[in-house]
Amino acid sequence: MISYTTTPTCVFCDSIDTPEHFVWACPIKQSVWQSIASRYLVSPRELTLHHIISLSLAGLSVRPEFKLTFFDIIATTLLQIWSAHWHFVFHQTTFWSNGVIAKTILHLP
Repeated sequence: MISYTTTPTCVFCDSIDTPEHFVWACPIKQSVWQSIASRYLVSPRELTLHHIISLSLAGLSVRPEFKLTFFDIIATTLLQIWSAHWHFVFHQTTFWSNGVIAKTILHLP
């Protein structure tokens, strides 16, 4: 039987778990975004939460050696973060940022 409690705090860092925190601001997830942005984007430090939630490429570009769209990168990263988060919650599987990054890279063409 699954046993868990619902609290307003993040299961990783004890900050208030808002949608923005879940996707972007949690330090464990921020490290995933920084690594993926550094690998695939021309200006990785320019990536913001707004780009992710709006799927807007405004001011960003994918490095030309990758035949990917911005949507491919964001959607795949979100999927891997979401999956790892809920595996931690329901199966007590460690959220390992390097593992999430590796799976994201593996799933991008």
